[in-house]
Amino acid sequence: MFRFPNSFFYAVGLMVVAMLTSCDGDTKPKQEKGQEPPVEELYGGVAKVEAVRIAASKGRTAEDIAPYDEALAWHEYDVKKVLGGKLEGQRIRVAHWSVVRGKTILQDTTIGQQVEMTIKPFDEKVGSVEDVAVDDELDILAEEPPRYLDLKVVAEGGQTPEALRYDYGGHFSNQMQLYWKLRPQLRLVVLGNSHASRGIITSEMLDDKNKTFPEALNMAAGGADGYLQCLIAKEYVTPLPKLETIVWMVSARTFNKARRSNHRNEIFQASPAYDYDRKHWQELWPAPENPAGVKVNELEELKLVGADVWGWTGHDRMARNPGTLEEQEPALRKALTPVRYEFDEVLWEQFAQILKGFTDKGVRVFLVVSPIHPLSQDTPAADPDGSSREGLKNTVSRLEDLEKGNPMIWFHDTNRRGAHHFTHEQFYDADHLNKVGATQFTAWMKDWIQRVEKLGPRPPVTPAQSP
Repeated sequence: MFRFPNSFFYAVGLMVVAMLTSCDGDTKPKQEKGQEPPVEELYGGVAKVEAVRIAASKGRTAEDIAPYDEALAWHEYDVKKVLGGKLEGQRIRVAHWSVVRGKTILQDTTIGQQVEMTIKPFDEKVGSVEDVAVDDELDILAEEPPRYLDLKVVAEGGQTPEALRYDYGGHFSNQMQLYWKLRPQLRLVVLGNSHASRGIITSEMLDDKNKTFPEALNMAAGGADGYLQCLIAKEYVTPLPKLETIVWMVSARTFNKARRSNHRNEIFQASPAYDYDRKHWQELWPAPENPAGVKVNELEELKLVGADVWGWTGHDRMARNPGTLEEQEPALRKALTPVRYEFDEVLWEQFAQILKGFTDKGVRVFLVVSPIHPLSQDTPAADPDGSSREGLKNTVSRLEDLEKGNPMIWFHDTNRRGAHHFTHEQFYDADHLNKVGATQFTAWMKDWIQRVEKLGPRPPVTPAQSP
């Protein structure tokens, strides 16, 4: 049985319509009479093309590949027109699903036929897909054309191949694979963006049992805006049966409405795995009991790339651009110069309601502001994303009020507008701690949680009115 790299495979084809409109309505450029229609903007390497089939593998049926459940067949095309996204080269090879979850997908193999396809680069080498039969009867060439995956089965057919079950788009898929294994036993979850996924080493949280039977998981998604963080919290963290504690690393960036892009959110919601979850939610919950628990060695068999088995995504490299503070100061100050900020009131209300939902269930919530490089004490921006200093001050004030009004929420501003105890040598870049910094931050975080557990909930304090 052929085994090939997992490329892939989030079905960004599902998001094309969503990306062409916004909350304010249609955003497609106007087409003048006689002009070619504009090329659609697509993300994640996805392209939409018109192409002519010039060769095709026969493909096999579900009966042919038994006992395996899924198969791909390679076709070759000449691209006539790019309708969306970007694509290099005129000759391409495309893998089409011929069997999905034990059911045969009818294939058109007519040579010379012009077709329209939404495709994704095949060779991204993220993880691996096993037990998929592959039919490749195409000629072997000295220079093989670029390879792509056809997204039609997911985007139009509504079927999620088992090979794509845990493909949420990008490296966050690793953390989600761990999530589905560990959900019956999770007691602590970390939320946020890459500041948290790199800054909190979850293996060092809780007690010694966590070292053998992971009960803490870092579910912070790199590049996640506040809306995606809230989605993950509400849909995936809320149902956890043994959840006791949430650590949510936030900042002014979390609520920055003027951020350049929310495409990570779009990609996640268009992924085959998220599509599968929504269609099978009733089957997936409640979480099955697992008295024996899942051990570290079982998770290590997943051979995840870019995350340990507690979901931490940091690494041993100490700095993006190694050098002394004096050497790196010009670049760091440049990163902290542009200001582009607008507070998102809608997102804040959603965030506050989700927190209340957790605390109403008796879950402790710890909110921390992610540390930014100490040079940010006197730079125009408080964060490389463009968050303003006033925006940061406003965010901290609101978080303080949340703590005052809810005895199950604890807040600490670990950033203190850059005037914290972390040094240049503990930062990977302007806004991420390296492993040394993350180790120190995690130790402090663990100690804080343990002290709170001993003291218990505090009486609520009515927050002061906003000025």
